[in-house]
Amino acid sequence: MPTLEKVQSDLLSSQIKQLWNLDEGEEVYVKIVRAGEVAQIKQKMREHEGLTHTEMEIAADLSLIDREQFWYWTPETQAQVRRAEADLEAGRHETFESVDDLFAFLDNDQ
Repeated sequence: MPTLEKVQSDLLSSQIKQLWNLDEGEEVYVKIVRAGEVAQIKQKMREHEGLTHTEMEIAADLSLIDREQFWYWTPETQAQVRRAEADLEAGRHETFESVDDLFAFLDNDQ
């Protein structure tokens, strides 16, 4: 589980201070996320398992997803995506030549 900690820049390596252009003694907030956690999040995304809110925050921090699309990564939405993909793979769908054909199909289906 990632944590956000306030630290003095003096405690960070010179490489990190240079990378982030930090002054000596400057206070910064650091979020630590283990590489294994990131790998698990990416795996869940590939398999359409859905993410917890914390996992979505990490994915957004890493620019893997947009915060405005958190809804898409909920377990419920991902279950719907899996069902839709299964329907497509099983041939449970229709193809139409035009929008008029689609509307005619919908009118006849009722």
